[in-house]
Amino acid sequence: MRQLSEKDRRALLFCAGALLLFAVMQFVLLPLMEGRKRLEKGIASREKALAEMQTLQAEISLLNRQSNSLGERVARRAPSFSLFSFLEQKGEEAKVRENITYIKPSDTVSSEGGLEQVAVEMKLQAVQLDRLVALLELIESPENLVEVERISILANKKKEQGGLDAVMRVISLSQTKQGGE
Repeated sequence: MRQLSEKDRRALLFCAGALLLFAVMQFVLLPLMEGRKRLEKGIASREKALAEMQTLQAEISLLNRQSNSLGERVARRAPSFSLFSFLEQKGEEAKVRENITYIKPSDTVSSEGGLEQVAVEMKLQAVQLDRLVALLELIESPENLVEVERISILANKKKEQGGLDAVMRVISLSQTKQGGE
């Protein structure tokens, strides 16, 4: 190095400095910046996941409040409430009692929270359209938690004028019967 001229030494030091600067940039600063970008992306994805979890938690809380509300509404209903008798009573009020062919139980679905969904199938024959509409209006009862889940209406095959045959599935909620009750 002593044999090099001053100009060559400066050029050599400049190249060594440039090489050192390149090595620091390549092996220290760039990996740190890439790691920082990766961490920022990770934080952004975690924040998005957190926001989604908070939204889901709010939905779950709302559903729990609604479930508790349904339980309270079922509890406020008369203890002797029966979906069969309710349908018979509404059939009487709509003046279609004589058109009811059958009312039979359908499958019951248990759910959490002490409530179960009770389903009943009801068939009417040769019922007039206005009477059927009146019955449907009477059956749909939010205060008693009763609704028509499915209905099938066909023209009556017999010669009754304007008569319709209808099969409907009506559902309601009730308290789950536990143990020895």
